[in-house]
Amino acid sequence: MSLNVAIVGTGIFATNQHLPTLQKSKYFTPYSCYNRTKSKAEAFAAKEPSISKIYDSLEEVFEDPKVDLVDALLPVQLNVDAVKLAVKHKKNISLEKPIAANLDQAREIVRISRAHPELAIVIAEHWCYFKSIAALKSAIDQIGNVYSFTYHSTGSFNFNNKYLATTWRQNPEHIGGFLSDGGVHQLALLTGVLGEIKTVSAHTRQVRKESGDVDILYSLAEMQSGVIGTFTYGSAFGRW
Repeated sequence: MSLNVAIVGTGIFATNQHLPTLQKSKYFTPYSCYNRTKSKAEAFAAKEPSISKIYDSLEEVFEDPKVDLVDALLPVQLNVDAVKLAVKHKKNISLEKPIAANLDQAREIVRISRAHPELAIVIAEHWCYFKSIAALKSAIDQIGNVYSFTYHSTGSFNFNNKYLATTWRQNPEHIGGFLSDGGVHQLALLTGVLGEIKTVSAHTRQVRKESGDVDILYSLAEMQSGVIGTFTYGSAFGRW
């Protein structure tokens, strides 16, 4: 059985990553699509013969009885509204990370999701499924007690990043821009190995104006387990 997928937001990532992945899957069929600029949706649909429908509004996507799953690639400040439509029309939905633009929106999405366990409301984050997490946890169990950690992930700035020119990147409404977008992955790895964070104290700075917001972070964290450590992240140094 294959599920009909409506793809919402037909930009770079939808074209280069989501559509090719769906095309390879025997479980999902790209069925329809929507973009605020209809010509972009039409160009997207032309890449896949199974896409037989293009919508004129976001509400139409969720009203379609043939849609089993909405694959929403939206600026994250719009995620909460998409979740509300999914609940209203009883549709499963996958959303891009980070979960929302701010903590209030994030808490609302979590609340809605918990109130509707009959629906799949998921954030597309894949690092939490890495086999390395289970391997690290196993290795730590063999080593002994953990009292502290150092997590360091910094790299050079990519001036050729194709997302730099997009409006939602140049003027991000979500906290941290690239920092929170990529940081979701880093924290999925950290918390997957050591558990949830209890408290954190951090400093952020913006190194590159092209980032649109702060792009490096240095922090001190305490985990729920009592383990303490440092977490540093950013890709704004040097250049590719």
